[in-house]
Amino acid sequence: MVLAAVSSAAVRHPHVCFDVALVEQPSSSDFPSNVRFSLADCPVDSSDSPFDVLRHKRNSTLGVALSKLASGEAKGCITAANTGALVSLSRHFLSRLDGVKKLALVKPLPTGSYLLDLGASIDCSADDLIQFAFMGSAYYQARESKKPTVALLNVGSESHKGTKNVRQAHEFLMAQSIDYVGFIEADDLFKNKAQVIVCDGFVGNIALKSSEGLAQYLKRTFQSAVDVSENLQRQINPGQYNGACLLGVSGTVVKSHGGVQSDSYEVAIEHLLELIKTNALERFSRGWLTSSFFKK
Repeated sequence: MVLAAVSSAAVRHPHVCFDVALVEQPSSSDFPSNVRFSLADCPVDSSDSPFDVLRHKRNSTLGVALSKLASGEAKGCITAANTGALVSLSRHFLSRLDGVKKLALVKPLPTGSYLLDLGASIDCSADDLIQFAFMGSAYYQARESKKPTVALLNVGSESHKGTKNVRQAHEFLMAQSIDYVGFIEADDLFKNKAQVIVCDGFVGNIALKSSEGLAQYLKRTFQSAVDVSENLQRQINPGQYNGACLLGVSGTVVKSHGGVQSDSYEVAIEHLLELIKTNALERFSRGWLTSSFFKK
């Protein structure tokens, strides 16, 4: 999956060097000239815990890739490794931005709204949610060049609903200069009620995968309908939205879903290349460090 996607991307981007971290050199040498390989001691498995990866797998394929990013040998890193391992090794190899306590994964929804966190930080305090709100706002401005509206994802729109941490974050954000519009519910995710939607990683990961599962169900259903256009089939294909950006570290890191087809992995590669080309994470860092988060 990875090698097929990288080969295809390398053909489309002949001036970009793709360095793939592997445990063994591939048996075939039939790769574009701008693809090279770096050897690692071991892979990162889906069952590996963050603690075990940090203790025993620093020279894994993911560790090698992140170390190249940290040293400046690479301008970006993409991985389909498990999220816990990614967060653990990213915190080890890459410096955290000032003021960042927890990392967050963010990606745009098909409607254009940005959702974070998607699983990097499962257990979040009110302060963490507030940090995510300001980080999400800075990232949106870096990508879209305009100030977004921000909302907290909750079980209801009324101020008395939700967990204690969500309510406390809501009360704080109401008094800030950030363009905060309050709570939205899960059925508002695709209604453009806010440009940035904030939640902890537990809620965000479930929301994302539930949405993707529904999209896959609709895709299977529509595939048997001869009168459904190819454009609609493409719009409801979750693979074309693959790739989330890791916020909070000094580097451009994109997380792909694991086990996706090569064309979906290519989508995540293109996402990474776009972030690098537009200096999105550098502009995000400047926006974050000058945000009113540091004046609260």
